Amino acid sequence: MKLPEPPPKTGLPRYEVGDRVKLSDLGKTRSPRLAGSGLVVAVPRGGRSVWVRFEGNTSPTPLHASYIEPA
Repeated sequence: MKLPEPPPKTGLPRYEVGDRVKLSDLGKTRSPRLAGSGLVVAVPRGGRSVWVRFEGNTSPTPLHASYIEPA
């Protein structure tokens, strides 16, 4: 018997690998050096952190899901 997927505990959107994202207003104030949009490259278990490769960067950046929003 397969159990239903539990809802996210934080109310944050769930991201999947390949989603285009940009910094939210909170992300812009907390991480002012990051700019532009990026691509989700990994979503570890739990879904609260997301690894994003921003345009112009060669390596991904781990961010809390509240710092990004869909582009």
